[in-house]
Amino acid sequence: QTRKDVAAKLRAALKSLDEGLSLDTDKQTVAQFLERWLSASVKPSTRHKTYTTYESLCRTQIAPRIGSKKLAKVTALDLQALYTELADAGLAPRTVHHVHRVLHRAFTQAVRWNLIPRNPCDGAQAPRAERAEMRAWTAEQADAFMTATRDHRLHALYMLALTTGMRQGELPGLKWSDVD
Repeated sequence: QTRKDVAAKLRAALKSLDEGLSLDTDKQTVAQFLERWLSASVKPSTRHKTYTTYESLCRTQIAPRIGSKKLAKVTALDLQALYTELADAGLAPRTVHHVHRVLHRAFTQAVRWNLIPRNPCDGAQAPRAERAEMRAWTAEQADAFMTATRDHRLHALYMLALTTGMRQGELPGLKWSDVD
């Protein structure tokens, strides 16, 4: 390295210190940061299912692809390439969009912790998470189902679901005191 290179690196480090950025982020990888973020920020502040979903996406989709990259070096282009790779691997657009949301939240925390100057997700665009159109049974299909399940022990529950439109998660939580 020349004297000029060393002086430029020193200026950049001093500027980072002035902006409140940590200098040790040059060594921290995305995988290391995500592990720290999950345990310090996500686990104590979210429901267990949310934590489990975030941890799974980080472990199975993000870390294997960009986990070895230095946190301070991640760009919007890297993230765009990640989203394309995930889509090409067969992940649903909704899942890729969820990966984007998890990364956006993680990198927002990295900015708050002064590990990076800005969120690289702001420059990347995940595919739209399109919802599948719901399809209702026809009257004939509903009748056929009710006939086929007439002797089933959950027949009354099926009838309640068909006639009220309650969601699958609401039905098991129903109590006698809720019934008029």
